[in-house]
Amino acid sequence: MAAFLVLTSCGPSNHRYLADRDEKVYLRVPSGWHDVTPLDDRQDRLVQATTDARIVFKRVATPQDGATSEADFSGSAPFVTMTVYETKDELNQQLSPTLARRLSWAPFDPLMPSADQSELAQIIDFDPNPANSKLDGSRVVYRWRQDTTTDWLLTVSLSTFFDASEQRLYALEVACNPSCFDNDAEEINSIVNSWRIDR
Repeated sequence: MAAFLVLTSCGPSNHRYLADRDEKVYLRVPSGWHDVTPLDDRQDRLVQATTDARIVFKRVATPQDGATSEADFSGSAPFVTMTVYETKDELNQQLSPTLARRLSWAPFDPLMPSADQSELAQIIDFDPNPANSKLDGSRVVYRWRQDTTTDWLLTVSLSTFFDASEQRLYALEVACNPSCFDNDAEEINSIVNSWRIDR
């Protein structure tokens, strides 16, 4: 924690932090990215699916001009969403990388789609053991579309970690349209690599 305090008190910076000290999550984003209001918790896919999950922390940021809410996401600029869930009972017992990866734009695990979903996601990169945390987790970067007759809608970087002993599931998602993601890949990777879960 002391290092975090020193880092943020060293004067002007090109970056700022989205953080929750209680949950011990820290993410560095460019200083030009502004916070936006998250969608209502009831619109969250996991919270909708089970009463065994609730959001305990969520931050959303973007450089998209005029965006004030998560609902304003157009895909023309990256949106980063960092979420911490409390997981209880049956959900907590069933936590796994594949379950966690179903929280993204694609309503299925892009690494393990069913036959009728296989053409809706295209894997670009996969890391089964990212260095953001000592917890179990993974990072997948994929393209997604809702219909096989259309072009790819979004490129998504999804990192997830879980800690059943602490009843926590952590998710970090950065998404925008494929050309945006390609153009901003270096900055997106820097943001994703900066994520720390100190548990």
